[in-house]
Amino acid sequence: CKSGYVKSCSTVANGTNSLTGADSNGCGTCSLTCNTGYTKSGSSCVQASCPTGYATAASGCGTAPSNSVYSLGSTTNGTSGSSACKNCTLSCKSGYVKSCSTVANGTNSLTGADSNGCGTCSLTCNTGYTKSGSSCVQASCPTGYATAASSCGTAPSNSVYSLGSTTNGYSGSSACKNCSLSCKSGYVKSCGSGYELTGADSNGCGTCKSTCPTSCDKTCPSNSECSYDSCGCRTSIDGCDNYHYSSTSECGDLSDYGTVYIAWPDSNGCGDCAVECERPYANSCPNGFDCNVVAAGACYRVNGCADDYYDCSGCCVPTDNLGYDMDCSRVEQEVQSSLEAAQNGWSGTYGCY
Repeated sequence: CKSGYVKSCSTVANGTNSLTGADSNGCGTCSLTCNTGYTKSGSSCVQASCPTGYATAASGCGTAPSNSVYSLGSTTNGTSGSSACKNCTLSCKSGYVKSCSTVANGTNSLTGADSNGCGTCSLTCNTGYTKSGSSCVQASCPTGYATAASSCGTAPSNSVYSLGSTTNGYSGSSACKNCSLSCKSGYVKSCGSGYELTGADSNGCGTCKSTCPTSCDKTCPSNSECSYDSCGCRTSIDGCDNYHYSSTSECGDLSDYGTVYIAWPDSNGCGDCAVECERPYANSCPNGFDCNVVAAGACYRVNGCADDYYDCSGCCVPTDNLGYDMDCSRVEQEVQSSLEAAQNGWSGTYGCY
């Protein structure tokens, strides 16, 4: 064989040393092929390793950040056995990105990024807009809902819109609340007795109009008066005329003389204050006096003077004693100092209010 040619090749560990290109005389050259994981070093195969940042498979690149994954690039650097070492490249896993697209009427922000910068996009729409996929579109509340009372529509003339507590959907970042109609100040949906609702709008809000007569055209019981406000004769104490009462509590201190009751009441309960004398003192007072106190003592005029007696400055005196041009003071003095007064145990001004 010529120099540089051989008829047989030496055996090489961790590889194959084959005769190639032999002529008819069997002279050729040796071709060394190293097994996987080994690389040529002269005429030998030695253990191979890729430089830092290079690998023969992505699994040899190391541990990728949480949202990223390793893959092999196109740049080579050295060989590993029969495989070229390629550069390790990081990319985002499916569903992760390093930047977010610009969105009209909203903000699209990268959130939760790992050390490789891979994260997810968080879309926030401006007020008045709502999400539709990855876009922000003009938002509107469902019918009957709004983000502000001014968006509820035009209220009926006597009513006003306000927002209730029920929510339904969203408009931008604000919850849509139900539109609620109520009466404006000064308007009502119902009236009390004696009044009727008038001028109501479509929501039923109106004002109250009195159905009472403009003049007192009812004939009331004898001791009562007519009231315009209550559309008729009152049944309370206020419905009695100025000279009658419907409650014994209005009869002053008459209870000191016995059991107080309302005498001769009309159908409204209005009558006179009267006292039923406590026994055994009933009918023990002189003419002109209706009742006596419960305890033994002087008699008092309670409910007007008896027949043939005259009320003279609060004292009941016999009509026959008058004759001094109705000079009550002279008559009063005469009666109070009379023998009759002394015999009945009177003193001072007893017998008068």
